[in-house]
Amino acid sequence: MKMPDHLGCGLLLLAILSHGCGSAKVGPRAGAAERSERIAALEAENRALEAQVRELEAGVELSGSDAEAIPLAALPRPVELSMATGSVVRAGDRPRAEIRLRTSDARGRFVQVTGPVDLVLVAIDQDGEPHRLGAVDVDSDGVRGALREGFMGASYVFTVRIENPAHLPAPGGQVMVRAVMHDARLADPMQSEELIPVLQPRRTGGSEDAE
Repeated sequence: MKMPDHLGCGLLLLAILSHGCGSAKVGPRAGAAERSERIAALEAENRALEAQVRELEAGVELSGSDAEAIPLAALPRPVELSMATGSVVRAGDRPRAEIRLRTSDARGRFVQVTGPVDLVLVAIDQDGEPHRLGAVDVDSDGVRGALREGFMGASYVFTVRIENPAHLPAPGGQVMVRAVMHDARLADPMQSEELIPVLQPRRTGGSEDAE
């Protein structure tokens, strides 16, 4: 597939600018904060360009010469999976994680997906050893039922019970969440690995919330 000229030029320019920024020595001198902000902006622009390229490539694969595939190719297509605000692990006697996933198109707008989704929670100890805390596989029906909308926008909300609480960090720590989201419009699933905080359990009337 031939990449659109404006995307190719944008990626080339971004690569040149990023190389220049990466080769500079970072030190506590004037302008360091501005350079850091510029690098972050360039990285965000690079991610947006890559998402547009993936969207264009997926559209070409789906449309082809099959007339029946053209309506599917015209649908909004998810290209990015991320943890939404509110993704946390609640400690306590019966610890559990609430994972909020956001699926976005190339313009950063929320778009629904078909699923299924696989979630794994891992804690990393002081020696760098990973410990699996819990996991869940949710089928397509479960993904549809997990869709929530609120003032923070739409996201998919999943609960994962902590099966190995002995390795759960204390409140104030973090755990790694690995999410793999499938969609019927995509040849390959979207993936995300992010750290989420461990918090104290919610309390209502002096006791933990019921499970």
